[in-house]
Amino acid sequence: MYKYQNKKAMYEGKSYEIFWVTDFAQHIMNRKDHHSHKIDLMEVEAYAIKARFIKYGKEWQGLFKHNGKYYQAVTYFIEKPKRCIIKTCHVVNSAQLIELCKELNI
Repeated sequence: MYKYQNKKAMYEGKSYEIFWVTDFAQHIMNRKDHHSHKIDLMEVEAYAIKARFIKYGKEWQGLFKHNGKYYQAVTYFIEKPKRCIIKTCHVVNSAQLIELCKELNI
């Protein structure tokens, strides 16, 4: 029997399983070559494990640096079961978030 375990993201000291919704995963895959994204699904997952998550509006932003640019993984956290659902991921274009990334040494 094949055993597997999904990767986990951390937020406020709690571990959340990264859970992919087909439409969101497809969106990331379709945009991997677009100038505002330039990141593929596996890279998003790898960075989500180490990202710094902040509450921003109704969603959470997983902030990280990739290829010299700041990125934001737009996510939702669900408590039961503990899941991190990544909606999209793209280059940060908000001056406020860029400054926050610098302040947090991301």
